[in-house]
Amino acid sequence: MAYLTQEELEQFLLFMARYEPFDYHVEQNPGSISRATVRVTFVGRGARVASPVEQAELARWAEALYERMAREELRADTVAAARLDLAGRKGIVADDIVTHAVESVTWPDSCLGLRVSGVFCAQVPTSGYRIILKVEGEDGPETYEYRADMHKSVRPVEGTGAMVLPPIAASVPQE
Repeated sequence: MAYLTQEELEQFLLFMARYEPFDYHVEQNPGSISRATVRVTFVGRGARVASPVEQAELARWAEALYERMAREELRADTVAAARLDLAGRKGIVADDIVTHAVESVTWPDSCLGLRVSGVFCAQVPTSGYRIILKVEGEDGPETYEYRADMHKSVRPVEGTGAMVLPPIAASVPQE
């Protein structure tokens, strides 16, 4: 579950204290196949009527907040899927697996840089994650790498019999 940052919470409380309730509605790309309707019902407690510009500002803030939280949920779900896969492979419970690092990367192809003979991979940059998991083994910690895309496809690196390519871009690792 994603949470509001301190800054987001402060901004939300400011909006609540400042503005009266209002409904905001805008249609994006009207008449096209990719049209979208955005509706925001704001239940403020303030005394000020929000101008159309202020309503649009609040809607943009809410959209950015939603997108950030959705990315965090996707990341958490992807890491959980990798942990469950490793737990199944090792015959252990997922709680015995430590998430050592999660890094946002761009893989060189749709196969996440894991090439298997006879499998066609679209040669397109693919956004995703490199996930490093650790398990305490008999001879010390064992490290496992998983690769994922933004569509919840999660693949282990070890044991694939694949040629492994590095990502073409990476961000700062997150723990």
